[in-house]
Amino acid sequence: MDDFPVSLCYCGKYERGIMPCAPDITWLCGLYRMEDELSHFVVLTRDPVGELAAIHDRMPLILPETCINDWINPDIDPKSLLSFALTHMAFEKSKSG
Repeated sequence: MDDFPVSLCYCGKYERGIMPCAPDITWLCGLYRMEDELSHFVVLTRDPVGELAAIHDRMPLILPETCINDWINPDIDPKSLLSFALTHMAFEKSKSG
């Protein structure tokens, strides 16, 4: 498992940036592996919450920074961290849209 720090998630279809309301950095949960000397990763998603449900059928799984060490710890069951997922989102309309 891995985490990917970003400032926001961009949904091109709806021309919206999506980020948690509180933190400066958003920590997306994902899976990572090396294959043939190339890195591969996927961002995990969940059902959308709040206003996001009106514009999309999923959203990234986002954890607070305080959970990151647990997320990447192979001895911790990742399901135990799901209750900490951030769900209060802010939206930013694309400047081009």
